[in-house]
Amino acid sequence: MKLKKVLTKEEYAKIRYKRREAACFIYYRPADGQYYIGKTKYGEPVSDDAQASVYLGSSLPVENGVPKDAICITTCHTHTPFLDGSFEQEREVGPSKGDYAYLSNGDESNYGIVLDYVGIFVQGRGYYIFPGHNVTDTPQMYIYYNNGRITDKYSFNN
Repeated sequence: MKLKKVLTKEEYAKIRYKRREAACFIYYRPADGQYYIGKTKYGEPVSDDAQASVYLGSSLPVENGVPKDAICITTCHTHTPFLDGSFEQEREVGPSKGDYAYLSNGDESNYGIVLDYVGIFVQGRGYYIFPGHNVTDTPQMYIYYNNGRITDKYSFNN
């Protein structure tokens, strides 16, 4: 299973355009060597520059539509676009402090996946998005770790 094939750029933009996060658990089943994506959960819609979130609930396979012997290996969620706000505002792309906190507070794995934007490079600071950017800007997948390891990035343009 390739996550890039499961969630196309257009689908990704539609989810994010609603200004609510979407998330799911990802499983591996040793019996058949396959990966499975659990049920997609959606956060509450937010407006303006409010922070979005999503609650995943239980990771039990039976509650996520996957084989009962599948093992939860991680989570995957989206970040929303930054549609409103003043030009002085900005949001760093990639995993948030809350995403890292979720891992350190008993997530199912030692890493997580977030789908966000590539962003614009700001010298000496990193990559950011700014209010009013296009919701179809290039998305990027970030894999982040609870041991402080630097985030891995994977482009959807490959």
